[in-house]
Amino acid sequence: MTLNYTDYCVLTDLDLNLKADLAWHPSYVTVFDPRHKDTKTVLFRHNKDCHMSTSLALSPQKQGLLCYGGKKNACGQRSLPERGRESLPVFLRSVNFDPVGPDHWRCGEDELQNSYSFKGSYYHVYVKMANCGPAKGL
Repeated sequence: MTLNYTDYCVLTDLDLNLKADLAWHPSYVTVFDPRHKDTKTVLFRHNKDCHMSTSLALSPQKQGLLCYGGKKNACGQRSLPERGRESLPVFLRSVNFDPVGPDHWRCGEDELQNSYSFKGSYYHVYVKMANCGPAKGL
């Protein structure tokens, strides 16, 4: 079913932050892009490079995603927004945080190099349906 909507927004108090600092893990976020009506998987797999540092978070306005990291990062790849630039608005569909999942790795012994935070009490998506004329009888 295709919904014809003219505007959309997210209202939430959700704090989401996914970090791989000098490390990598198989966590990912699945988002729906309402502008293109497309679902994307956002992940930051990168080569085993001990100088990589990538973080993914909800933007301050909670409408999109924000990628940031060190000089070497995975921003701009695999559906991640460019470094320091907010993505177009997206709706979260699912999150899979697994900082010690299969094939995870880290440089050194610090357990905090792979981390995440996910806290909040609501996540509401609102869409404005196309404006219609007055109802007409059959």
